[in-house]
Amino acid sequence: MPDYFTLFPGDPAPYGGEMRPSATRSSSPCATASRSAPDFHFFTEAPVAGHVYGMVLDDTTNETDPNAPTFGEKYAPPFTSASPSATGRGARSRAPTPTSTASINALVPTTYTINPPEPSGVSPSILPACINPPTMPGPGGTVVADPHFQKQYSHFCYPLQYLPGKTTYLDTPVVPTGAFTGNGTFLVDAELPNQTPVIASGDGADSGTPTRPRRSAAAPTVRTSWTAALRTTRHARS
Repeated sequence: MPDYFTLFPGDPAPYGGEMRPSATRSSSPCATASRSAPDFHFFTEAPVAGHVYGMVLDDTTNETDPNAPTFGEKYAPPFTSASPSATGRGARSRAPTPTSTASINALVPTTYTINPPEPSGVSPSILPACINPPTMPGPGGTVVADPHFQKQYSHFCYPLQYLPGKTTYLDTPVVPTGAFTGNGTFLVDAELPNQTPVIASGDGADSGTPTRPRRSAAAPTVRTSWTAALRTTRHARS
């Protein structure tokens, strides 16, 4: 075995300088009227991806629709989005388009650390999975509003472990944050129609604080800027 990792020059290899079984040869005993099935493992510098599967569930509501996959269990808010992080440093990747059953099915990068002192011999990759995020990656590295964000439910990021070639079943609940939220209920609609002008910000020049929206005798003018209201899209199960 070489003294240093091929992928990381300068880092000592765990079996450096030792004689180890070759990965390109296999010795298998043969007997009369029998077959041999030696295993050959292919090496790749890219670690095997981890498979993610799960559902977004409302822990406070039961599912009463007999046609729903979660019938008799917790209610799955339809079209709730999920964004697993690809790096663990906030650079989230958008999972496939949210479905009417709020299911999650995606691949995530894992790890190439195969020598930790634990029974499995593989170090897990810990990445956050953000459920019901208000934003999503946009073009050119920008951040844009997620059209599937549901403000009547909570938003949370769960740090979960992923192993090479292993399927991780996510337990990713949400809880209601608004009134009349749940299965078969009608939410209180207090949002303005699209493109309704609303105040976005205000600022004034009072006592040397140009960003404080306060009017006084010294600064009788307060400048306001406006923007257009945008309704949140709500989806119903088809």
